[in-house]
Amino acid sequence: MNQRIVKFLEQSNLIEKVGQEGLRDSIIAYEYLDKVKAPLQEKHLLEVHRLVMINLNKRIAGKYRKCLVQVGNRVCPPSCVIPEKIEKIIKWFNVKKPRLNKIEKANYCKLIHIAFESLHPFEDGNGRVGRILLNWQRKQMGLPLLIIKNNEKYDYYNWFL
Repeated sequence: MNQRIVKFLEQSNLIEKVGQEGLRDSIIAYEYLDKVKAPLQEKHLLEVHRLVMINLNKRIAGKYRKCLVQVGNRVCPPSCVIPEKIEKIIKWFNVKKPRLNKIEKANYCKLIHIAFESLHPFEDGNGRVGRILLNWQRKQMGLPLLIIKNNEKYDYYNWFL
């Protein structure tokens, strides 16, 4: 496995206070999604979540949340709207944008990531799954891997303000 990918996954996990106990599963999830060629499908998203969470919380692994969640002071949309909103987000992942320059492509990826994270479709694992999806999309668009370091997480959190 490429060391930049391992570093990305380590840092992504640390943002969520998940250490070595979750790294192997994150690597497996990344490798799974890396083999998926567009179009992204809901089954891919659910499988990435299942793989990321399988040893951390089997009860919720690969399943949308059935409860309300709150991130900071923000209450996320109710669980009943998740399938419909995920369908829209997946369509955005699959839109081809060949005429965009690299900055526009990066911003497009960032906007979809923000939409996914704002929905917060899972009880846990949203950030780790979302960042794997973000880098999958960046790769599909010919962009380099984006490593968000744990010590830079507050800059990353500002994306969501």
